[in-house]
Amino acid sequence: MLKVENLTIKYNHIQAVKNISFEVSQAKIVALLGANGSGKSSTLRAISGLIRPSGGKIIFNGKEINELPPHEIVRLGIIHVPEGRGIFANLKVIENLEIAGYLRKDRKKMKKDLEHVFDIFPILKQRQKQYGGTLSGGEQQMLAIGRALMARGKLILLDEPSLGLAPKIAESIFQIISEINNEGISTLLVEQNAQKALEIADHGYILETGRIVFNDSAKELAGNQKIRKAYLGE
Repeated sequence: MLKVENLTIKYNHIQAVKNISFEVSQAKIVALLGANGSGKSSTLRAISGLIRPSGGKIIFNGKEINELPPHEIVRLGIIHVPEGRGIFANLKVIENLEIAGYLRKDRKKMKKDLEHVFDIFPILKQRQKQYGGTLSGGEQQMLAIGRALMARGKLILLDEPSLGLAPKIAESIFQIISEINNEGISTLLVEQNAQKALEIADHGYILETGRIVFNDSAKELAGNQKIRKAYLGE
């Protein structure tokens, strides 16, 4: 579904991502892991069109998307849930959710999806008339993921979805990511909790200073002692 070939990203004279290549297959979860500053978020921003790569190709369903603006990339079915949530603070919760489906024509299904989001995140139903900026950090993260569900994308880019959440809520987020995957939606996951990410992922890539240093099935990465010591805190 997604193929990244020799992607390079520069900020002025600093090379943040250095000729990386990876793939995300249909209905799979792929984890992109690494320390802060390793280039993970920059990679997601390049895929969604928020920044322009300096080199390489990004191909989605056979179409090169390097030069497309973000709204055209959304139309193709790539939905980005950024680190920091990126909600509309001055819109109500219900408005944040509804606006995520602005490209959709299936209004009846949108209503069902809204109820589904409220089933997953009951607190959002309670807060639906509140403005997004008044929510707690955890509630805002729930809203950001709820918007991705409402958009019904083919590929969801998740950047640190459990960041700032209580352990119990974070656990539910990982369960939801798995449920999204079970619906046939592919996911590219950047996550600080590498151990949990590898538990739900099919494949994983580990970045160090902008380069991919490990690439294997999530199961193999989770069982690699060197990786467990360096990235899983053991």
